[in-house]
Amino acid sequence: MTFDVHQNNINQLLNVLNPQLVDIYEIGLYDIAGKQIFKNTNIEAKQKHEIDTSRLSEGIYIVKIKSTNNAEFSQKIIVSQS
Repeated sequence: MTFDVHQNNINQLLNVLNPQLVDIYEIGLYDIAGKQIFKNTNIEAKQKHEIDTSRLSEGIYIVKIKSTNNAEFSQKIIVSQS
């Protein structure tokens, strides 16, 4: 399961690229302390998902992606208001 996850701080968007069109069950965003900030479930299989991060405080967050077959992927992102 391969995803390309990157934070665009200019547009204040989190981009999740899904080139293999994996069936995603859930995308979650967590602060560094582990508190859930955002969760979206039952997401359609498409190549690109965008999440608005304009209301988040600057800092480090963890993106967790779970597929419908329970495989998990996580990646750290840095949000800044540049």
